[in-house]
Amino acid sequence: MVATALTLVDPSLARVMIFWVPAVPPPLYQWISFGVVYAVLLLLIARDPVPRGRKAFMVVLGLFIAVHVSILLVPGMAAWQRFASWYAGIG
Repeated sequence: MVATALTLVDPSLARVMIFWVPAVPPPLYQWISFGVVYAVLLLLIARDPVPRGRKAFMVVLGLFIAVHVSILLVPGMAAWQRFASWYAGIG
């Protein structure tokens, strides 16, 4: 349930920062919201008294990192851009 709730932190926090902290440049919103998610997960890993729970949070942290890396890095890769161009030409 925590992992599901953490998926809402990024869009919610970004919107709050857009309206309340307009001096922050837009790419920085992503890094701040990702950092908040990672901090919460690291806190949960450190404070969970049940070892099984810690493992679950570590898996979730790994998944979040994988998704965030793909969001930030994959669109700039030449292979992805070729695929996107090919896919856009279908139909």
